[in-house]
Amino acid sequence: MLPNYRPLTQFATFFLAASLTACGGSSSSSSGNSPGDNSGGSNTGQAETKTHFDQTLTGFDDETVAFTVYVPENPQGERVPLILHSHGFGLSRAKNFEDPDPVESFLTNDVSGDVARRAWLEKGFYVISFDQRGFGETTGNITVMDPDVDCRNVSQIIDWAEENLVNLNFDGDDPMIGAIGLSYGGGFQTVCSSVDNRFDAIVPLATWSNLPYSLYANNTPKNIWLDILSVASMGKLEPYLFEAIIGATTTGEIDPETVERLGSYSPLSFCQGGRSDGRTLSNADALFIQGSNDVLFNINEAVENYECWKGQGNEAHLFIQRDGHILPALQEAGRQILFGTEGTLYCDGQTYASDDLALNFLASKLQGTSSA
Repeated sequence: MLPNYRPLTQFATFFLAASLTACGGSSSSSSGNSPGDNSGGSNTGQAETKTHFDQTLTGFDDETVAFTVYVPENPQGERVPLILHSHGFGLSRAKNFEDPDPVESFLTNDVSGDVARRAWLEKGFYVISFDQRGFGETTGNITVMDPDVDCRNVSQIIDWAEENLVNLNFDGDDPMIGAIGLSYGGGFQTVCSSVDNRFDAIVPLATWSNLPYSLYANNTPKNIWLDILSVASMGKLEPYLFEAIIGATTTGEIDPETVERLGSYSPLSFCQGGRSDGRTLSNADALFIQGSNDVLFNINEAVENYECWKGQGNEAHLFIQRDGHILPALQEAGRQILFGTEGTLYCDGQTYASDDLALNFLASKLQGTSSA
């Protein structure tokens, strides 16, 4: 059953706003102090050699949180920022950017993986790529970005980084942290940066603004995508989510309490205010990239995110390109089977490499370097 989308006139207005915004925006920076000690001082850090290693920690609920730490070549012990990277739904983290096996190469073969790898090798940043809850080597049921569960795990990873990354740059007591990820890897950025204010800059690619609209627009379930999510979860979804999918595919209805709950796992709920937990929208600057052909998280959601971030007073940019979440055999795919973003973007007669755009944005916010 195909979803009912918002009125065409509203879409056209949103698309025009997005297109105008795509070529605009400022180049201000929210970078921290010059490299110093972990309190923002001026002492020299410790020399480090390029390496990477797997790490686990015990989550707040005794589940395992697994991630891979990439340490840059840093003979002078310069203070550097951290980039958090994570994967799409059904996939897993990048465990070896330099010499991935065929499976890992496929799983990370997207713009977000390119940016994370280059941030480590070219920019000399720390990078942590992590398995989200229920995927890879991270245990626990999949909640689809519960702020009190998934984001608590993300905060624990940041806590670990503060304690163990000896050359991590700080602005006062605040670590300099950016993030990159596609689809589900975009969702952790928008939601978790609204829970944990240590994020300074985020680059969510092809992600959602409001899960009820994404999956159940106008009370019409996107059954194909609900089936795909069910299969990709490998039986690890929270029970109430399985019940919701079964209900959607058999009766066409989803329990109102589940719809409300999914709404609270969405950045729009932080933007609108009135959450029972009192949380408000992220204060991180953002670069959003969304696909015009995306049939799961469409352009309306990208514009909604952009408007929310601008309304919060954050710096925000929006690029609309072709690819996104697509239906195989009916639409042209990106580098992955079900979702992806294009490697090249075009705007106002100019051509941009998508990974350059994202990487330079992160560097400009975290290090104060100039960026178009």
